[in-house]
Amino acid sequence: MKSLLLPVFVVLSAGFSGDDDETAGTKTAKPFESAFSHATAQFVEDSVSYLASDELGGRFTGSEGEHKATKFIAKIFEEAGLKPTGDIDKKSGDKTYYQNFVFGTRKNSGFKGRNCVGLLEGTDPDLKNEYILVGAHHDHVGNLKDNPRFLGMLERPDKSDGIFNGADDNASGTTTLLTIVHSIGKAGLNFKRSIIFMTFSGEELGLNGSKYYVANPIFPLKQQIAMVNLDMVGGNKGKPLNITGVQSDRTKYLGQVFKECADLVGLQYHLKEEIGTRSDHASFIYQSIPILFFSSGGHDRYHTSRDHYEHLDFDRMANTAKCIVSILWRLGNDELKPVIDLEVVAHMIKMRNKQLGVMAVEVTEDVLEKLGLEEGQGALEITDMQKNSVAEKFGIEAGDYMISFDGNKFPRTGALEKFIKYIKRAEMNTKVPLEIIRNGKKIQIEVIWEAEDEGKKEKREKF
Repeated sequence: MKSLLLPVFVVLSAGFSGDDDETAGTKTAKPFESAFSHATAQFVEDSVSYLASDELGGRFTGSEGEHKATKFIAKIFEEAGLKPTGDIDKKSGDKTYYQNFVFGTRKNSGFKGRNCVGLLEGTDPDLKNEYILVGAHHDHVGNLKDNPRFLGMLERPDKSDGIFNGADDNASGTTTLLTIVHSIGKAGLNFKRSIIFMTFSGEELGLNGSKYYVANPIFPLKQQIAMVNLDMVGGNKGKPLNITGVQSDRTKYLGQVFKECADLVGLQYHLKEEIGTRSDHASFIYQSIPILFFSSGGHDRYHTSRDHYEHLDFDRMANTAKCIVSILWRLGNDELKPVIDLEVVAHMIKMRNKQLGVMAVEVTEDVLEKLGLEEGQGALEITDMQKNSVAEKFGIEAGDYMISFDGNKFPRTGALEKFIKYIKRAEMNTKVPLEIIRNGKKIQIEVIWEAEDEGKKEKREKF
């Protein structure tokens, strides 16, 4: 696989307004810094403790808990003065903060998702027609009642704690976005360009909220200059954030802006070369929109009932909000703007095409014994799959147990993590054997990930 190296083009930065006055020996406050005092760890804790509470039941897509979360998000949008730009309320005739949609999987055609969207309209007569979108998904994998097929769960709910609260994934990203909105609203900041704030539904079932938005955009995608994504930014307390996406801008401007803003607030970070496909920024980069992705990385509470808000780094989340306020000030006011690198888009689409499209859960010890696997060998139970996926095309079924991928047997623990690595190593246009147990019998299914055809590639390059 070709590494995605940082771009080689260099541009001059417009820089921050309100720099140090060296002649007078004083430091002039930058206009956006007035928002920093409102981006507090206390606001973070108050917000994330509600979003990740048992009352919301893990926020499974379409559940009562998810609807409570969207009402909470909409309330903060309204308090900050964001313009509602979603669906029209049938009773009042006014626009709401909600974008409702329906999507399906192989076994369920009626999931009801609800994105939340609010607009801070730009002040410049021309630049206000260019948009920056800040996004985070608010859904999680719920509980046994809302999610009886364990979709997205890495362990089965136990009787002592059957709620998957999703504090880090992704109440943390949603809360950080709300902290940005709250602090901008309190400070009364305005930008020349328009800022869209959006939280997505259905991410855990296949990025469905962001997919729906780019297929049904409220604002023209060709006028969107960047997307900032927040997904799991509260875990791994005390450690640096992982940042990726700067390489999606071939001018290097986006990376320069990020570094200056991170240094300004003292945010510790690692720049990552690989842009993953498993969060909502992917939907936007496929549309040739530069992205910036913030994440604190994985941990052993991921998609388990142990992902509680007490483990989160509230101070770092508040500081991340300050960093993004600074980034928005630059992107929202600078004459310069990011320019998409089409080689990065092509690589991302290749990675997208290599997804199997299954929803799987690691198998418990009692089930492994019934499957009769050798000592140390694990398995993944396929609980559902996306429509029109590679899995569906080649005959994988819900209820199958996958025990090996391309000759690699799954370990007893960490089978899902290995599965993701095996897919990344798979070759395009090459048959890959999967060993499956179905109805007690072992069968082999061969799947093929087909490369993008030249017609689609040419159309994208002309975009």
